[in-house]
Amino acid sequence: MEGEPLFSIEGEHVLVDAIKRSEDGVYVLLRLHEYAGSRKQVSVKSAYPISSWQECNLMEESQEAWREEELAFQIKPYEIRTFRINMGRAQQ
Repeated sequence: MEGEPLFSIEGEHVLVDAIKRSEDGVYVLLRLHEYAGSRKQVSVKSAYPISSWQECNLMEESQEAWREEELAFQIKPYEIRTFRINMGRAQQ
């Protein structure tokens, strides 16, 4: 997996704004947005294991329960979405 990108985004007109460590230092934060004014289905893939994820707000506060299924969602026109991702660790 060396040299593989951390994330690949499947979905048109979606750009990654940030990939960083969460403020608590435990998770990876992924922020992206839709830039063409259209509603799209988006899927996030990784060569590394994603054990769980949850959507959070711009302040990194949880907006929902942890999920263990594929990281896929519908994005609205010009919407910004932020996700807290648990990369292969036991959930805390």
